[in-house]
Amino acid sequence: MAVSDWTDHVSGAADLVQLFYGAPPLAELEFMGVLIDERVDCGLTLGFDTSDIPGADASSLFVGGQNALEFFVVFSGVSKLTVSGWDHTGLQDYGIRTVESGSIQVSLAGETWHITFLADSCRIEGIRAYRAAIESR
Repeated sequence: MAVSDWTDHVSGAADLVQLFYGAPPLAELEFMGVLIDERVDCGLTLGFDTSDIPGADASSLFVGGQNALEFFVVFSGVSKLTVSGWDHTGLQDYGIRTVESGSIQVSLAGETWHITFLADSCRIEGIRAYRAAIESR
């Protein structure tokens, strides 16, 4: 399955698809990091941030000068978690697809790290527009 289809496996992605005129290109966004929750439900959260939002002008989220967006991809019922390397080099490649068992198979890779796991479900949380400082040159 193409990377652009990742939102087909995620609940609550409609607002993001509207803002990006399709599935957000995760590898092109600022990858804020990974949070692994090993409690009973075993969860994993990915954080993303960007100031390149094609549909921002048409969205009610962006009023009063907001020029950036953050959101979180939250996986529940995580199993078979494998982590190789641990360095913040950004996200370079990813795959999110449903496998025959009905689980969601996830693969994430940066320059010096790789994470794979299965999850029972996935949802988008914390979509927030905000005003980011403008970088000076």
